[in-house]
Amino acid sequence: SNRDGKKNLYRLPLEGGEAEKLTDWKGTLGSYRLSPDAKWIAFTGAEEDKEEEKARKEKRDLKIIDEKNRNLCLWLLPVEPDASGARAPKKLGDIASHIGEFRWSPDSRRIAFEHRPTPEFNDGAKADLSEVELESGTVKVLNLFWADGTPAQDILVMVPVPEPTSMLLLGTGLAGLAAR
Repeated sequence: SNRDGKKNLYRLPLEGGEAEKLTDWKGTLGSYRLSPDAKWIAFTGAEEDKEEEKARKEKRDLKIIDEKNRNLCLWLLPVEPDASGARAPKKLGDIASHIGEFRWSPDSRRIAFEHRPTPEFNDGAKADLSEVELESGTVKVLNLFWADGTPAQDILVMVPVPEPTSMLLLGTGLAGLAAR
């Protein structure tokens, strides 16, 4: 919701009542997903650009389409606050790319994500698939190859499957696809 002028995440109690603000995000907020165990929220976002915010307040924030697109990073937020009542977002991995689509593993221990050099449409063909382990923050590139050894470039979507450690990759003609 952007009820306070900036897009943030809120939680509504099932029994009704006021929405609880989960983030106080100053930058750009992208997509978000609740973990299967309901303990975490993963989201994409770019931190606040102080100069851009200053220009907006001074009404000199002219926007030119595709001039200054910023990469979105992957962030992790606990659903419940810590002992001090805070929820500090944690940046996952140190990826100097734009994070597009992402999916939780069924066991809530890893996130598979698509990343590319920039959010520009034409960079979609340069996308890679990786996964980050939450506990260690280790990022592993999932290099996918056809049976003949050529790289697979036509992955369309990641879907969790019932087995707790698996992800199903859907695309065109994926028979013989394997991770190396």
